[in-house]
Amino acid sequence: MRWIDLSNYSPSGKWLEKAKRATEMLIAAKTKDERKTIINENSDIWKEIKDDLLQLSKGKCWYTEAKELVSHYHVDHFRPKNNVKKYENGQNETINIDDGYWWLAFDWKNYRIAGATSNSANLDEEGICRGKQDYFPIRKDSYCANTPDCDLSKEMYYALLDPTVKNDLIYLAFDETGMPFSTALKGTWEYERVQITIFLLHLDSPQLVDERKKIWNKCKMLTNEVAHIMSSRGEVSHEIIEQSLTDKLNELRNLASFESQLSSTAICYLLNSEYDWAKRIASNA
Repeated sequence: MRWIDLSNYSPSGKWLEKAKRATEMLIAAKTKDERKTIINENSDIWKEIKDDLLQLSKGKCWYTEAKELVSHYHVDHFRPKNNVKKYENGQNETINIDDGYWWLAFDWKNYRIAGATSNSANLDEEGICRGKQDYFPIRKDSYCANTPDCDLSKEMYYALLDPTVKNDLIYLAFDETGMPFSTALKGTWEYERVQITIFLLHLDSPQLVDERKKIWNKCKMLTNEVAHIMSSRGEVSHEIIEQSLTDKLNELRNLASFESQLSSTAICYLLNSEYDWAKRIASNA
């Protein structure tokens, strides 16, 4: 998961006006069924800016940072628009059973590009249902917004990591096997957030894990080759050797770049490298 910077984007004025009118209709509606009809009949509104949102992530799912691995893309409502399912998770059971965040149905800042594997209900290898679906778990002791007048900024304890919140990304990392894990201390809410995020977004799906492992091993191979070239440069200096060094360093930079699929895995490898130059590549990615 990489940070998606929303600060330099806004839909067109025409789109914003259309979204505003639809939201006004929602607020004027008297019942949940009326609101649901309005949302369904105006679903093309968020689809109109799907390509714009994809550009913000260089064509990747905002949650998994994958492309073809997660199938076709959805415009996900981060806070669900029609219904919020209750999520139970042992002693950290979370709340949120209501009509959904219907007033955010046409708020583009509530949209996230999500691959179908992470967004839709699907069974894992053990037959357990995964996928974000209509979940937006919030810790029991948290403020919970349930009307347009509520202050969303007070929902400090929602569980899912948000790719548009830079601080959220420091809690998620990947190991040499391709598995995701939490960098937060076990027992903390931040640790629990990562566990819930991994489960609901199916970040540990075999396809994602296998591909991350390949990237990790590719980074390891390139790093070892670069280290070997660097250590022997004093003995032999040759234009071909220098070009090989440049090419391999550029390969590492490319694997860690924002444009590349699953680049967070490459960054995790480089940050854990014994070489300072590798860590600098990660820091500049």
